[in-house]
Amino acid sequence: MIHPTNPGNVRFYSGFSGLAGQKNGFAIFKNEGFGYKAIYSIISTYLVKYGLNTISKIGARYAPPSENQTSTWVNIVSQVSGIGPNQIITSSDFYRIIAGIVRIENSVRISALEVKEKIDSAESSKFWIIGLLSVIFGTFFFVSGKAKV
Repeated sequence: MIHPTNPGNVRFYSGFSGLAGQKNGFAIFKNEGFGYKAIYSIISTYLVKYGLNTISKIGARYAPPSENQTSTWVNIVSQVSGIGPNQIITSSDFYRIIAGIVRIENSVRISALEVKEKIDSAESSKFWIIGLLSVIFGTFFFVSGKAKV
């Protein structure tokens, strides 16, 4: 694994949201949710901009033969997602495909629903911190006797 926040071993690109840095050319994200969001962004770009509409076509770009055993990558992503290697995909297949990508890239077993939850959680850590600070400072405010009623 490149970094725990990068489940898809995504290469660094300054346009990704939630970036925290890079290591050896691979992205490090603020949290795991942003890592999943980056994979979603990549395969969305592959489909919309480049017309890569099958797992085989995605695999040739995401895991090129110069760096990977692309056919193995394609077979595992296909098996995990339940989508044939040459079956035409749509955006409704992305969560299942990401589950397959994460399995081959980092041996992480995750469902399509869990992938969606991870992506949705990318921004939520900010709200958790704000809530926690509100509780801490609100409690301090009332405990210190400074509250006016």
